[in-house]
Parts: sequence; C-alpha cells; structure tokens
Amino acid sequence: MKQIAASLLAVLFFVSCNPGLIKVTEEETFTIEEVFKILDITSPVGNIDINKPANGDNGTDNASVIDVTVEKWALGETEQEAQEDIDKITVTHELDGDTYKVVVEAPFNDPAFNGGANLTFNNVREKQIVIDGDVGNIDCEEIAGGTIATDVGNISVDKATDAITLNTATGNITLGEASAAIEIATDAGNVEVGELTGRRFTLQSSTGNIGINVFGAGKVDGTAVTSTGSMALGLSKDLSCRVELSTDTGTISVEGADDVQEEADIEGINERVGFTLNEGEGSITGTVDAGNIDVQVE
Repeated sequence: MKQIAASLLAVLFFVSCNPGLIKVTEEETFTIEEVFKILDITSPVGNIDINKPANGDNGTDNASVIDVTVEKWALGETEQEAQEDIDKITVTHELDGDTYKVVVEAPFNDPAFNGGANLTFNNVREKQIVIDGDVGNIDCEEIAGGTIATDVGNISVDKATDAITLNTATGNITLGEASAAIEIATDAGNVEVGELTGRRFTLQSSTGNIGINVFGAGKVDGTAVTSTGSMALGLSKDLSCRVELSTDTGTISVEGADDVQEEADIEGINERVGFTLNEGEGSITGTVDAGNIDVQVE
C-alpha cells in the first residue's frame, strides 16, 4: 500500500510541474442485488462514495438494488496516451458467500501509470463496509459499520450503527454519529466524532487534534491519544466513569464536573487531572504530548 501511495505522490508532483497534461475519463455502471451482508471494496487509487437511499426509496420500485458508477480517469501528454492508461484499469465484482467484492486493478505500482478510478455506490442500506484503499478520499453516509482504511486521504462517515474501525496514514477522519464501539487512528490528521452513544472508543492521532462528544448514561470506556495537537471532550453528566487526563506541555481545563483533582506530578508531565462521574464504573483516559485538553461535562 505504501509503495502505491508513494508512486501516486510522485505522479501528483509530476502533474503539478506539467499543467498541460490531458485528462481523459470513461464511465461504466452496474447494479448489485442486496443479497449479501458485507460490501468489500478494494480500490488503490481514487475516491469512494457510499450513499444511502434518497428518502427511503432507491427509485427502482423499492427493489433492493445498489447502483454503482465507476469513473475511470487518466492523465497523459496526449489523449491517446491517457486512453492507453484507462484501458489498463479493470473493475471486477462478484458475490462470495455473504460478501460482495468489488476490486479495481491496474498497474498502480508502475511510475509511468497515471490513472485511477472513482467509485460511487448509491442506495446502500446499512451494510457492513470493508474498504481497502491507498490514495483517495472515502465518504460514507449511513452504514452498519465495518473497517475502512486508506494510506493518503480523508475518511468521512455520517452515521454508523455497528462497530467501526477507521484508519488513514495521512488525512482527517470525521464520524458524525456512532451507536457502537469505534476505533479511529491517523498518523497525520484530525479526528472528530460528533456524537457517540456507544460504550467504547479508541482515538489516536500522531499529529492532529482530537474531538469527541460522548452521550447517554452508564458505564463507558475510552482512550484518546494525540502526540501533537489539542483535545476536546464533551461528556454527558449521566455517564459512569473515572476520567484521567494528562499533557506533557499544555494545560487542562474541565468545566461542569465536581471534585476535579490535580494529581501528583510525574517527571516529564506538565499537568495531570482526574475526576469521577457518578459511580465511576468505566474509564476514560486522555493523553496529549504537546497541546491542551478541554473537557465539558453537561
């Protein structure tokens, strides 16, 4: 995956230095009957969009059909050169047990190849989604859950109703709503979770900010870690957990919590704070190497 990402970055640098390149696109479509549980997509280069049915109706007499659009694209010094790269891109799709697999193939590791494919899936009804990408943005509306990964690109999921794992090496990750366990990691980018009603979370960024709002009541367990960046936690006052926060070079602000204690100094840590919500059944830890932590309890 990293080799493909590096090749694409080299291509993008080449394109930026050669603005006269010609772009050629070619579109194909197909449909998928919803007789499966997992939609598994492998697409090394290109954007992926997963869209739910509009107004609950997919426009096909309520039949359970997913509409797929593939936009193949390539860049070349001539139209013929770009078309030759498009002709090297193939998209296969087949049902394999409970999984429907969609695979984009091309000589992506060849530095001379300058192409990719954007995929759009319409009318997807709460499927488990598995995406393996290298370079490209991934945007999902409402899905059941699954595992989504790319090396270079942003990941956005509006709503997940089952456990979900999101990973990107370089890019921001945004999750609007989640009602089950979540695990999110990026090496260089921000992590933002709008509303979590699930009871477990793991958030990690090497370089970037982290923000999460945890709603609901009862026991919750979570970990948030960033090396360089700020952290913002919004917590429901009805949660039951012990909260432990620390920053090496920054400050910690807590509003709305009772009995906030500054904990014993540890060498190398600038500030440590802890407090308990209700019975303290669960545990939330927030750790920042270089940055501030702000917590709002309400």
